[in-house]
Amino acid sequence: MDFAFGPPPPGGDKNRGSIILALDGLIFGISWTMVLMRLGVRTGITRNLGWDDATIFLAALTNSVGLGFYVCLILYGLGRHKYYLSDYDYKMLLKWDYLDWIQMFFTLVISKISIFFSILTDFIGAGFPILLLWNVKIKIGSKVAIWLLMGFGVM
Repeated sequence: MDFAFGPPPPGGDKNRGSIILALDGLIFGISWTMVLMRLGVRTGITRNLGWDDATIFLAALTNSVGLGFYVCLILYGLGRHKYYLSDYDYKMLLKWDYLDWIQMFFTLVISKISIFFSILTDFIGAGFPILLLWNVKIKIGSKVAIWLLMGFGVM
């Protein structure tokens, strides 16, 4: 409390850390459910895992590290007013916050790489009908129509 100036904030020392952790845990659970459902469909039904699946799984793992950082943040005062934190707690809060930002950066980068791989797969799939129908003896207008329909079907 060495850095606290002025009167205490209105409302007293309220700790909203449990609310933050509950919401973060809810979003974390939903994201893992979505990733596991995707991997289940890709392995069980289509039997076709790709680089996009591997990278989104890696992003979910790095997000798990972020949840651990959030627990540490709450232990050191996230959800409380700065006025009520000791110098040590505030310094530790900042340390874990910086680590969480680094983790968040890596998670976002890995997520964007996964999206890139997913879109790349759609573009390759959209271009495949052109190769398939290249030597077929039909009018060029019909070929273009089929290419467009098959290409949009992939997306």
